[in-house]
Amino acid sequence: MYDHSHLVHSDLSAFNLLWHEGRVHFIDVSQSVEPTHPHGLEFLLRDCTNISTFFRKKGMEGVMSPRQLFCDITGLSIAVDNDEELLVQVRQSLLHPLPCAWQHRSSSPLPCRPRASRRSGQ
Repeated sequence: MYDHSHLVHSDLSAFNLLWHEGRVHFIDVSQSVEPTHPHGLEFLLRDCTNISTFFRKKGMEGVMSPRQLFCDITGLSIAVDNDEELLVQVRQSLLHPLPCAWQHRSSSPLPCRPRASRRSGQ
């Protein structure tokens, strides 16, 4: 959602993910916000926490931590010890944005770092 639609779900759980024909589809997206929403990145971190926690509890191996997932999704490289510090660092980086692939569609100041897509065919 973040990469393709420039949206943060804001209430993501495993129950909002559907697997169909080899692809994940997000449902219940009416409360989605842009990452530049005043709480958008907090919502994204919460979404990452919900998904990471769910799959870890199911015993899946190789599940990213919420912070790893957040940084992977946003393209940010922030090494911190707690979620609050992560959000402080992200908010500070909003003052010095880097260009994003989707900025041609938005005047958003959200910072991005170029990264290679880990998703095949995208």
